[in-house]
Amino acid sequence: MGRPAYMVVRAGDDAPESPPGPRELMAYSIVTVLMLITLVAAALQFADWLVTPSACLTSSSHSSVSSRSPSVSPPAPHR
Repeated sequence: MGRPAYMVVRAGDDAPESPPGPRELMAYSIVTVLMLITLVAAALQFADWLVTPSACLTSSSHSSVSSRSPSVSPPAPHR
């Protein structure tokens, strides 16, 4: 059996970055809040789209209601 080969990592370009400072944290928090607001607004619009009837249904119901005049009574049922 062969011996496992280990890769040596030197400090340099691949070294981990320093932790973000207060300005970066504030920028990240602002961007996160804006993204959450956008996500909530999109979810509300989608829910509103699901609840409202389609344009075909609303236009047909309006045309049938508007075609009747209020002074004319509906016909009596047949016996």
